[in-house]
Amino acid sequence: MPSFTVTAAAQEVQLDGTGAAQAQYTVTNTSAFELTGRLIATPQSPARPEWFSIQGTSTRDFEPGAAEQVLLQISVPAGTPAGTYTVRLDAVSEATPDEDFTEGPSVSFDVRPAAPPPPPWWRRWWWLILIGVVVLLIVIGVVIWLATRGGGSSACSRQVGARKAPITTFPNVVTIVRPPVVTFPTDTTTPAPPPPPPTTTTACP
Repeated sequence: MPSFTVTAAAQEVQLDGTGAAQAQYTVTNTSAFELTGRLIATPQSPARPEWFSIQGTSTRDFEPGAAEQVLLQISVPAGTPAGTYTVRLDAVSEATPDEDFTEGPSVSFDVRPAAPPPPPWWRRWWWLILIGVVVLLIVIGVVIWLATRGGGSSACSRQVGARKAPITTFPNVVTIVRPPVVTFPTDTTTPAPPPPPPTTTTACP
């Protein structure tokens, strides 16, 4: 008959954000003799032995009927595949280890999937909003520039059109060009008539 009994405070423990947890056990010497017991953390596959350690000494002296509280430290490394893992605490008598040993109850714990890494800075929401605002401002600026440039060209075209006389073309019309007529000035002045002869007045006696 085994000299030790092993009980667990809970059948399941929860890992914290770092992948650590503690499983609490109680180991009792049920014999009438003082015994030295060795405590062993036994993982169930696929759990790894290096994930578990016993706080304090793993070899302890037990008085007859004495009980010891044992904390089993669990530390799961990052990147461990998600799933449910189990471990148990065994107690073995140092005097007769092959004959006097006790397998304790298993305690399970869940490893959750790793959180996805944060997106790069150029894919975060605030950066996308900033890019959208910049693009919108560029589009508005281009539209205003095109509207201003088009209005100026139209006004200039209207002014030039107002200064130019309309040109009408007639197809199939032959234009005859005559040489200019050259005239020379002539003296058309009429000579003045000769003055009248002087008038003699004779006085009557």
